[in-house]
Amino acid sequence: MQKPLGPVDLSLLRDLSAGDTAFMKELIDTILDAVPKELLYLAQKIEEGNFKEQTNTLHKLKPSIDYFGIPSLIFERKDLYENAINGVDIKNDYFKFKAKVDIALKDMEEQQQAL
Repeated sequence: MQKPLGPVDLSLLRDLSAGDTAFMKELIDTILDAVPKELLYLAQKIEEGNFKEQTNTLHKLKPSIDYFGIPSLIFERKDLYENAINGVDIKNDYFKFKAKVDIALKDMEEQQQAL
């Protein structure tokens, strides 16, 4: 499986949890649960052309995407957000972004199991 320009880096989550592995696993569970739901909601709002909800959802995704520790995903989320703010259709870019996020989620899950 190809990583989206590198593997997930759990350093930020490790710092946030102060090395508490159980807490870190809980944080990862929250991300693994929330991100797919937010991406699905975002896809619906893209289909509806609802730019306000697109920007709200992309803003809500920011911390989770940051926790992946993958700069390319951080920048892609920011670009999607800025385009949605400006009323630019993000459908094509969304699907590319989602594919990479799906890979990152799988990688995060695998790293969680190794904790």
